[in-house]
Amino acid sequence: MSTFDTIVDSDEDDEISLKKRYEELAMDREPFLEYGELCAKATIPTALNRNATRNDGSMHFTDECYQGVGKRGLLTLTGRLAQALFPIGKSFFKLQSKQEDALIEALRAKLELQSQQPVDTSQAREMYDLIINKYNKMLFNEFEATNFRAIANELITQLLIAGNVLVVYRDKIAKFKYYKLDEYVVSRDRYGEPLEIIIEEEVYYHELP
Repeated sequence: MSTFDTIVDSDEDDEISLKKRYEELAMDREPFLEYGELCAKATIPTALNRNATRNDGSMHFTDECYQGVGKRGLLTLTGRLAQALFPIGKSFFKLQSKQEDALIEALRAKLELQSQQPVDTSQAREMYDLIINKYNKMLFNEFEATNFRAIANELITQLLIAGNVLVVYRDKIAKFKYYKLDEYVVSRDRYGEPLEIIIEEEVYYHELP
């Protein structure tokens, strides 16, 4: 069963249904989707193919599949990018604040108050770095507990093939889910910021609200 979902708020008085709005935005997406499908045919046809149909849990394609050198090159590039961007066992981000100096000074004053002794700025900075590293580690452990690494290669594959992929984080289940270019549409303002995102996906009947 197909259903339409939106991850941004919409006006309740809008008379245009999600399905109709999706079809309108899909026309703007068409040139990018066609280009992505051409790239997929030369590399991994199953990565992006809107002509695929699902029958009895298996995938059937109406187009002839071509793969070989393109596929090997794509997988090699995907693996190297994934390792460079998200190295295993290493944090690839660092918490920083634009008000770092003010925070260190506030921490120094607090340490002086607690110890009743003068505290150098260098000592406060060391304590600040320890606190930041602790939170960095906590965030990294939470990130590692999600399924992001399981889908990271597929995300990069979609970006290399189509240049677009949508990633949604589901807070309730602490999992990431991605949507290919043929599964969503988006409208943006003149600065490129998304105004509206509509997703089309297959769900089981009992999952409907």
